[in-house]
Amino acid sequence: MNSHDDETPPEENAPGPPETTGAGTRRAQAGAVFRTPDRPSDVASRQPQTLRPRITRGPFSGIVTVLVVTGLVVAGLWSLTANRQVPVLVATADLPAYQEVEMKQLTLDTRVASDAGDYATVPVEGRITLKAIKKGEPLLDSDLSPSVRGLIRGQLMVIGLDVSRGDVLGGGLRSGDPIRVLLVRRDREPIEIRAVVLSASPASSVGTAWSLVVAMSGQDARRHAGTLASGDLLILKDPKAAIVTP
Repeated sequence: MNSHDDETPPEENAPGPPETTGAGTRRAQAGAVFRTPDRPSDVASRQPQTLRPRITRGPFSGIVTVLVVTGLVVAGLWSLTANRQVPVLVATADLPAYQEVEMKQLTLDTRVASDAGDYATVPVEGRITLKAIKKGEPLLDSDLSPSVRGLIRGQLMVIGLDVSRGDVLGGGLRSGDPIRVLLVRRDREPIEIRAVVLSASPASSVGTAWSLVVAMSGQDARRHAGTLASGDLLILKDPKAAIVTP
């Protein structure tokens, strides 16, 4: 017997493994195509989707939002600032105008913060009141002159002088300006007195006379009172002299 006769030739288009279904087992036919069961995600992707309405913003919607937020922030900050209490210097007694201020005449208190922030601050020694200040009234920076103690030592005296417009540099003198008062005397050498301007203003609405209020040494003021009263004087200001500050 030929050994080739015992071999079984391979079958073409041999059936594949049996396919198991709910009805039983069946064999796959040649050329058959099997469909893989759909996954839940694939089923969901094929389901019709609900369209959501698109919300579109106008060209000014962002600007309006920024303005509203900014307004709320500003209103909040203004409310906090309006009620903010700050320490201030308060007079413990009535202070007359043109008097040197001392700390023993003042006490600390609180007031609502000023928008201008013009409350006077320490140190105040050497500064002179430019107007009368009542007891319990807070001191403003505009109520006081700059310190005069940088130029004048010893007892201070405040005097008023009637001068011409030219003597006040056409109205250019300001509170705190250091000056030299030159007393002109006949057949004598002129006398020079150092002083500090407290205020300068026209004496009247007509004419050229000005009223100049200055602080100077009490000793010089008493010694030359007659010459100062006569008005025969000149006012000199060194352009390089720094304005006296507290």
